[in-house]
Amino acid sequence: MRLAAWSVLIYALIVAAGGVFGYVHSHSLASLYASLPFSVALLSCVNGLFHSKRWSLLTALVLVIVLDAFFTYRFSLSFKWMPAGMMMVMSLLTLTMIIFSVRKTTVRT
Repeated sequence: MRLAAWSVLIYALIVAAGGVFGYVHSHSLASLYASLPFSVALLSCVNGLFHSKRWSLLTALVLVIVLDAFFTYRFSLSFKWMPAGMMMVMSLLTLTMIIFSVRKTTVRT
């Protein structure tokens, strides 16, 4: 679960940085209000992942799927790689790491 924890931690920091950047660059409160709660929720999942809590792995999985759906939708509207395309790829990479960890923990138990 450590690999999933580190990947979710990096993803949560990127989501938070993207929201802050969207606010600073475009004065977008929606970007800030959407990114910070997701980042806080993902960071709480990271804490649980470092303590090997299965609920945090499943919660992180659901949060990343929701964010991936959002960024895929935004990318399909604009076909611009920044920021929607990059975040879509980052979401898929993080999702891959989480699914790998889910499979790994399921095989053990």
